[in-house]
Amino acid sequence: MTSGITWAVSNAGKGTYAHMDTSRIAAAGMSCGGIEAYAQAFDSRVTAISIFNSGQYDTGGTNNVLPRITKPIFFFLGGPSDIAHNNGMRDYAAVPAGLPTWVGNYPVGHGGTYGDPKGGKFGMAGQHWARWPLGGDTSAASYFTGNGPSRTAGPFRARA
Repeated sequence: MTSGITWAVSNAGKGTYAHMDTSRIAAAGMSCGGIEAYAQAFDSRVTAISIFNSGQYDTGGTNNVLPRITKPIFFFLGGPSDIAHNNGMRDYAAVPAGLPTWVGNYPVGHGGTYGDPKGGKFGMAGQHWARWPLGGDTSAASYFTGNGPSRTAGPFRARA
């Protein structure tokens, strides 16, 4: 991911990338990709983080990484049958108070709804997530702070 971010920053403003805005970069990943997203937490070029069906492998990682994160972080988990559920929920609980965060659990397991048309409910939540911290879209924000997720992503908790 770091190499991809470096490539994007170095190519912004050139040719077909003329409109790329490198002031709004997110790190997101599913399963082991979520661990890679955590690795970007301290990259000053990254403005938001999203963890899909993932979590730190051990409490040592959680204790060392999560309390130091200063960027909005969202967790999309597949409910109790998701192999990463307990780790993701533990990580969510370790996010510092006052940092914008959200966790959603939709009981479909580790594979989420990614195989459904347009990514299913996980795709819908992920699309709203990207529009909020990266685009400043207040209607997308209300999806997480209003009653949107309760209808589409199952039980949720949010802290601001």
